[in-house]
Amino acid sequence: MRNAYVIELKRDIDNPRPDRRSKSWHNKPTITAGMRFIVQNDQTLLYVNSRYDWCRINDEVGKLVMENSERVEPKLLREIKVVDADHDYDGDGILEAFLKMGKLTRDDFREAREFMEAEYAKEEENKR
Repeated sequence: MRNAYVIELKRDIDNPRPDRRSKSWHNKPTITAGMRFIVQNDQTLLYVNSRYDWCRINDEVGKLVMENSERVEPKLLREIKVVDADHDYDGDGILEAFLKMGKLTRDDFREAREFMEAEYAKEEENKR
């Protein structure tokens, strides 16, 4: 997938063929601005927040998304994994590579755990 890139929808789009029975993004009545997609092999649009929810760029909705989006830099983990690391399955392979390159240590994992525990505590506090 070396030729994958990310686009962001700049304005809301009215879907010409909505299907309210489906929860897929490309079947919703309105596709909302700010949604991010991975364009793969110049053929498909993959919604960043869903692994399997895609459409072709030459479909009616795909064309509208392409026409009303702009190319952006990957910033979310999934985007970086697909675009820069060419790896969309899971993070273990990438973590293993970082360990072997010496760019990641056990201390980094401990710090990540502490960070996530603190984030979880903040979320719980905000719920109260």
